[in-house]
Amino acid sequence: MAEIKTSLAELPARSDSPPEIKVGQIKVVEPDGTLRMTISNQDRAPNGVINGKEFGGREGGNAAGIIFYNNNGDECGGLCYQSQRMPDGSVQAYASLTFDRYQQDQVTCLQMFDMQGQVSMGLSLWDRPTLPLDQWIPRALPVFDMPKGPEREAKLEELRQAGLLSAQRVYVGNHHSNAEIGLFDAQSRMRIRLFTEADGRAGLEFLDESGKVTNRWPTQDL
Repeated sequence: MAEIKTSLAELPARSDSPPEIKVGQIKVVEPDGTLRMTISNQDRAPNGVINGKEFGGREGGNAAGIIFYNNNGDECGGLCYQSQRMPDGSVQAYASLTFDRYQQDQVTCLQMFDMQGQVSMGLSLWDRPTLPLDQWIPRALPVFDMPKGPEREAKLEELRQAGLLSAQRVYVGNHHSNAEIGLFDAQSRMRIRLFTEADGRAGLEFLDESGKVTNRWPTQDL
């Protein structure tokens, strides 16, 4: 069975409940049919939906998990996970819990990556545009797909001036055995970094727009 839709009134009595149910997807809906949550395997993972419009192409591809929807039926976050051992014996694993800005993409994300021995886990925060995602995608994605060069940079600047570019603002986590807190500017450039590295070195760094360290404490490491 690929999908089950039911209400509490339709559930059997506890003593008659089946010990196991195998499905590809479960949808939780309000009495009026508004979708509020899906639980699915990777194959049945739903497309994103904003303002009743579906769109695919999730970053990282589809994964098993739970997708949350707001009172209007718009996607507003989710829990997804996948992991596998590759033919060469390495591991590729990913898990995330995300919460989206209203009718936009994720602004809060707790995630873990384990890619061929490189492990990162942490909390990330983003700024997102106010334009709903179903309108933002056709306006912004063609610019991102342009070949690198002056024309693409000019179009990106137009999007930036219109407030249509996202920006990571905070990262707190363990990145390749380095524990760090990163604070970013409105163009996703790290400007402050508090860290403790795997070799025991610790410090506080201030960076300019190009990523060059301008001040560091302790200063003897400069």
